[in-house]
Amino acid sequence: TENYIKNLAQISLIICAMAVYVIADRFDGSGILAVTVFGLFVGNSYINKIFNVESYAPFFSNLFEILVFVFAGIIIKVPFNDFIFLIKATLLYGFFMLIRYMSVEISFRETITKREKWFMTLLIPKGVSAATLILLIATYNLPGINPILNLMMFFILISIVIGTIGGRYTTYFLSQKSQ
Repeated sequence: TENYIKNLAQISLIICAMAVYVIADRFDGSGILAVTVFGLFVGNSYINKIFNVESYAPFFSNLFEILVFVFAGIIIKVPFNDFIFLIKATLLYGFFMLIRYMSVEISFRETITKREKWFMTLLIPKGVSAATLILLIATYNLPGINPILNLMMFFILISIVIGTIGGRYTTYFLSQKSQ
């Protein structure tokens, strides 16, 4: 039941934050400022000592990542049926990976193995910051920006796939020092 109470507390905290935002916005106030002040009060209050609000950080982080990628997926329409786009994007991504490998090679010349260098090349961060940037750029509706947004989204998707595959073979890349 303790785990149930913690999950319920996380959900109730989100609901309260949303309610604070809506109420402030309804009275022509700043919803962002209201939620920020709410967060300061919760963080410095008795509630923080009871429920250890800092343990909610991974929950909120994952929620933010999910929302960013869902919104990016809704707004950006990657033309997967355009064969020319896919070939160009894949070649450009291959060039990006080559540059990334060369930078790892230059940075770690003799200190790590080739497998470790490939591991560092393949494991690219998920791209939450890039997805957030895509959302920001997409809101401006600039003429001619769609191909760039499509390419950015394609890079994020491929990076996630390659990073996931590379992460599955961690023992292969990091186990032997002989290479």
